[in-house]
Amino acid sequence: MLQDLGHSNISKSQVSEFILMGFPGIHTWQHWLSLPLALLYLLALTANILILIIIKQEATLHQPMYYFLGILAVVDMGLATTIMPKILAILWFSAKAIGLPECFAQMYVIHCFVLMESGIFVCMAIDRYVAICQPLRYPSIVTDSFVAKATVFMALRNSLATIPVPVLAAERHYCSKNQIEHCLCSNLGVTRLSCDDRTINSIYQLFLAWTLMSQQLFKMKKYSASVKNFSSGIRTYHILNSTVATYYLYELFELHH
Repeated sequence: MLQDLGHSNISKSQVSEFILMGFPGIHTWQHWLSLPLALLYLLALTANILILIIIKQEATLHQPMYYFLGILAVVDMGLATTIMPKILAILWFSAKAIGLPECFAQMYVIHCFVLMESGIFVCMAIDRYVAICQPLRYPSIVTDSFVAKATVFMALRNSLATIPVPVLAAERHYCSKNQIEHCLCSNLGVTRLSCDDRTINSIYQLFLAWTLMSQQLFKMKKYSASVKNFSSGIRTYHILNSTVATYYLYELFELHH
């Protein structure tokens, strides 16, 4: 009976940290990736900073298309900085442990940046559609105010819509397994370690993907209906489809892993 009670207490104890194992399937030699990844990270930061400097210094680039490009550069740097330092710490120093609050915070920030990137891509596609199919009206439609409003809307939407993701994950009880077979804290990668039912987490992840996907498709349908009637607008139609396809593939990856 004492053994059963002790086993019950152990099973109900909450783990204090997760262990990020690194890249799945290559744990034995993944440290060899540290130098290429570090160089890619520095290259990405340098390239994006250079883009921002050029846009700021060159007056001819003070246009909505380049403003969106600058915003995308900032989001890119934010996403890379959220992920890469921890990956490099794992590969260089075997610093695989991560506290639960830090893990849930990383989960939230990654979701925000990825969805923000997807939203900016859609805004850039709409910008090019108007420039190609409505060139005379372009200056009055895509203004600096439009860029600011679109950016604020995307930031607020993604920040608020992703709050339940880490909150629901934190509500789960993690009592035994604490090894995450990834190099970052993904939603379903973390919640599959929980000892209780995680159905609501999967449902909300699917709901979030479906809701945002529907919004992207609605925008595509609205703008691509007239794009198809212009031979020069076919390229923009493909850009819109590619943007949403990329976002959808990411969500499918999250749901199946």
